[in-house]
Amino acid sequence: MAMKSIHRNAIFRILCGLKVSLAISAPVVLAALAILAQSQNQAPAPIRSESHAVLISVAVRDATGKSVDNLRKEDFTVTDDGKPRDFRMFPGDSSSGRQHPPRLDGGYFSNRSAAQAPRVTAIVMDSLNTPMSDQSMARQEAIKAIQAMPLDESIAIYAMGRQLKILQDYTTDRALLLQAIQSYIPSPPLSSNPAAASSAPNSAEHGGGREILGNGGPAARQEDEYYFRLKLNLTMATLQTIATHITGASHRNSIIWITAGMPLASEYEAQVQATLNAINDANIALYPVDARGLSPDPRAIVNDLVLDRLAQDTGGHAYYNRNDLSAAIEEALAAPRSTYLLGFYLSGGELDDRFHRLHVTVNRPGVTLSYRDGYTATADPNAGKKSKEPLDAELLATQDSTEVGIDAKVGTGEPARGAKGKTLVVSLVLDRDTLTKPAPGKKIDILELFAELDSRGQTVARVHESISFDVPSGDRQPGYTQTIPLQDGAEKLKIIVQDKATGRTGSLTIPLATRP
Repeated sequence: MAMKSIHRNAIFRILCGLKVSLAISAPVVLAALAILAQSQNQAPAPIRSESHAVLISVAVRDATGKSVDNLRKEDFTVTDDGKPRDFRMFPGDSSSGRQHPPRLDGGYFSNRSAAQAPRVTAIVMDSLNTPMSDQSMARQEAIKAIQAMPLDESIAIYAMGRQLKILQDYTTDRALLLQAIQSYIPSPPLSSNPAAASSAPNSAEHGGGREILGNGGPAARQEDEYYFRLKLNLTMATLQTIATHITGASHRNSIIWITAGMPLASEYEAQVQATLNAINDANIALYPVDARGLSPDPRAIVNDLVLDRLAQDTGGHAYYNRNDLSAAIEEALAAPRSTYLLGFYLSGGELDDRFHRLHVTVNRPGVTLSYRDGYTATADPNAGKKSKEPLDAELLATQDSTEVGIDAKVGTGEPARGAKGKTLVVSLVLDRDTLTKPAPGKKIDILELFAELDSRGQTVARVHESISFDVPSGDRQPGYTQTIPLQDGAEKLKIIVQDKATGRTGSLTIPLATRP
């Protein structure tokens, strides 16, 4: 009989309660270490889809661990709190590559006719939780995996540390990916024990180490708890930030997290669950790859259970206790092509604010399924409220946002007085139907960000301003022209506009002509 592997999760929760005992509370100040988004200790995150769609990505593996890829809709059964659900199976999609919005007549671009986002993979190099020696090995293994990857895979590379860094924006260019990972310089992990930052593989830290077990006096335990909370908050915030900016629900996207992992305590379950829900709501599978390789240490099972739980609850797969990290990364890259995407829609009367348990089976013997455990049937509580997320966070998005309609035309102009190079002249038109309708005599207030990005997704120039303008009479659309310096190395322009009254945001990515 096909069944989901849940016994390891039960053991994980038991061990979490036994493994960590943190008696002294210490405040964790994250303001100076903010990474574009902060994780909150909260109840499971609600479904954010306006259509209230529940998507379930299911990985099916046989007894040898090989993906089973010849199943049909009639082979699956889905139950919601024990009741059968009618569902549809979305076709597999291996589309990749970065697509830009189509050029309209007259050289205009528009986010209202943007192409569908391709399937993407984010590779996350974790320096928060991984000793330096293991980071060095993981970097070399990642280089091998990228050299062997298919040429049509759209991948981004991030560095998880005190700040979230984009090493390379999404691209199919293998040379750019290699350049980014080869130039990546790992940083020491956060730790109250300096020796742990450079410990060799399979050291005591593999099983938890002093900083988690809380050995020593009260002062040491307080310091241990501070770093424990800090690492957990930053880790969960980083994963949530990346997940919430990967768009394209019709594709199976993935995050490959190359990490030494981290033990968790039961009191952090709500925070971990909120992160898992954010990943699931974005239709992403998490593939943790243990950077420490093969370990004879029996205490490593605690870390393995954590990685298993995080992977299984998102329909991904954890790779640990093996030295062929490059092969594990290659398997994780290929895995989304062999998953099944099932989905159903909730009616308004079904939004009962409760957590619903999902159960999926297939009529194949001897197979194992991995998928999300459930969902919270709640309409978005933040709908209509102003977003507090900075515009810079939109630079992480894999697809342009259409909450505010944007049409634009970009050309080059002569240098402004006192400037050394040419300028970009951006003529912008906004869809009035997607903006606030101001009271008589009032203006529309927006925030705008124009960012010029190089081939790696790094910002080489930016203009960030607040603009106010009157609503045109009749059916005319509001618009204006912005002039910004044209920087060497800029390959694309990202335009981000936010309606200050509602927080609704639109974005438009435009490729810039290659210049000699």
